[in-house]
Amino acid sequence: MGADAVLLIAAVLTDLDIKYFLRICKELGLTALIEVHDEREMERVLAINGVQLIGINNRSLETFIVDTSNTKTLLEKHGDAIREKGILVVGESGLFNPDDVAYVQNAGVSAVLVGESLVKQADPGRAIAGLFGKELVH
Repeated sequence: MGADAVLLIAAVLTDLDIKYFLRICKELGLTALIEVHDEREMERVLAINGVQLIGINNRSLETFIVDTSNTKTLLEKHGDAIREKGILVVGESGLFNPDDVAYVQNAGVSAVLVGESLVKQADPGRAIAGLFGKELVH
């Protein structure tokens, strides 16, 4: 048992750090999810070779305000480059209901990372199903 992936937050890492951690992840057989929050971070990460997975966080690190249109905005501008490089995109933060999940999926994400909306639920399994508009039968 152990980790399968690590989160690398571009806002707190230099490009050199990201490259170094990517190399370590490759040697250890780990997947690196590189998280971006804005245009500048996305451009930096796309310029780094070996990136396979980018997470677009909809929560501003400065204000902590969540805006799911952040995912759409970044994918509209960088979607071609992301597809050319074969990078998968994960939508992060602000996903509380099926409409939120559908919105980021329609914007072009391949997966979602959900935390806060699940931890607050008495039945996380039912909450996960609910995010995708499904009914969980026990």
